[in-house]
Amino acid sequence: MPSLAEFQAGFTHDLVRDQPPQSGPFARPAFAVYRNTWRKALREALRANYPVVAALIGEEVFHRLASEYIRKAAARSPILADYGAGLDETIAASQLHGMLPYLADMARLERLVTQARNAAAAEPIGPDFFATLAPDRAERVWLNPVPSAHLARFPTPVVTIWRAHQGPDQPKSLSPDWRNEQALIVQRGTAVAIDPLDRASFDFAAMLVAGNPLGVAATDTIARHPDADIAAILTRVARSGAFTINREDNP
Repeated sequence: MPSLAEFQAGFTHDLVRDQPPQSGPFARPAFAVYRNTWRKALREALRANYPVVAALIGEEVFHRLASEYIRKAAARSPILADYGAGLDETIAASQLHGMLPYLADMARLERLVTQARNAAAAEPIGPDFFATLAPDRAERVWLNPVPSAHLARFPTPVVTIWRAHQGPDQPKSLSPDWRNEQALIVQRGTAVAIDPLDRASFDFAAMLVAGNPLGVAATDTIARHPDADIAAILTRVARSGAFTINREDNP
């Protein structure tokens, strides 16, 4: 008689394998029904968490991609709103990467959207935060990213492609400029926002995320980008909903 650990391992293996088992304790009609229902739930969870990836490759190809992913990555929780970690790696290792070199980046971006959606809420600074800040204190202020905030760089124009796929009408064709893109992903109100960032704004925000005070972030950004408009960047930071005041470092 198998141990509990062996039973669980066999159950999981037969649940996610490509073909149903033909022999053994799980080669029964009741298990087949459960297996098909569970696999369908996982595919639907992937489709919900990666809607643009699914739209870009179509139903049939997405079904095959989802089946390959399910075979490699069983769900770690019955809560499927977070399912799909590592789909970008599955895409990058497949033939899809050669045909659609931006697809893995799209999966990475949509994974960040999922993480932002499921993050804990936090109160960000308001749009007038810097206007009310005393000049002699501004350089020594530390800001923390809210739990839902993520910064990401991409070697492909996935932010442009993602934004084109929002709304009821899907684009029939796209010809974005092939360039690197940077973005801030954050839960804003009831929806996740993806804000494109220029390099100076991205580097400034990255300095804050790394734990630097405003003065250091501004000095570093100007050194890298002499034409950077720090006032405009501060306005963007304040209105982004992505940063909160660090109470420990700002007594």
